[in-house]
Amino acid sequence: MKRYYSDNRVKQQVRRLNAFCSRDRRWQPKVAKRAYVDAFGDPIPSGETYYGRRHCPTGTRHFRVSTRSMDKLVFVLFHGDRVLQDVADMMAEKRESDFVGMYRDVLGRLRMSDG
Repeated sequence: MKRYYSDNRVKQQVRRLNAFCSRDRRWQPKVAKRAYVDAFGDPIPSGETYYGRRHCPTGTRHFRVSTRSMDKLVFVLFHGDRVLQDVADMMAEKRESDFVGMYRDVLGRLRMSDG
């Protein structure tokens, strides 16, 4: 089957995709513990990496998307759309810098309470 992106490029594009997702609903790479069929009907053999995402508040239901399907999805979304890529990159960087800032703030508070 034709692949549009390398595995590393898919990971980069998933980072962009996750910029539009809430923190608890991000796509995460996982290794299949058994065989599955993904949300698009593509098989995911046991031991193969796929992308998973919770889709219910209890976390008991997941979307599973094979790396092949994710490759197609991110290609269709981001290929050739520089504006969408830039917006996603800015959102991802802001989210990551907010997290780092929050982490530094917590560490600073902990240090102050120790002294």
